[in-house]
Amino acid sequence: MKKSLALILTFIMVLALVPSVAFAEEPEKIYVDANKGDDDQEGVGTTSEKAYKSLDEAMKAAGQEATIYLAAGTYCGNSAKPSQTDNGAGKNLTFVGAGSDKTTWQIRAMENNPSGDGPCDYSFDGSDRITFEKMTVVGSVYPDNTTIKANNYQGFVRINHLKLKDCTFNGRADYWGYKTTTFEDVTFNAPGTE
Repeated sequence: MKKSLALILTFIMVLALVPSVAFAEEPEKIYVDANKGDDDQEGVGTTSEKAYKSLDEAMKAAGQEATIYLAAGTYCGNSAKPSQTDNGAGKNLTFVGAGSDKTTWQIRAMENNPSGDGPCDYSFDGSDRITFEKMTVVGSVYPDNTTIKANNYQGFVRINHLKLKDCTFNGRADYWGYKTTTFEDVTFNAPGTE
């Protein structure tokens, strides 16, 4: 009896020493389609067929870590008030487009910013990590949605780590990641390039 108990205790102690394998939880997946989505349907955002129409609503619903798949269309953070911190701020988000010929992300700018930061985009203020993949990113689009300027102090405010992967970047932006910025397979087109 004592030998059996000793063996069991030894076995338990050996198991306690074996390192546990921790599996990272996969980020939440959310789907957005500005053309065909419906924010009010049941199970919204869970598949491409049940996509959100509003990116703002999708970002509001997203947890701290999420991958947001964007169908063809033009998107920007906090479209209602691009100069203010809102739904994507403080979250770690990856945006995956349908291709640089189909999906466009506009870095929004504001004129006469009273904060002194310049005409920059606050939609991800305080986020640790933001990633853009498979899309065209346009630097500093002003409130009329068509004016693109090559002014100083444009770009994203206070994102620690910013990444563009398999993207085309058009225009200019000065603010990138405050700690790191990674460009992987990115084509850059200077302001004024047709």
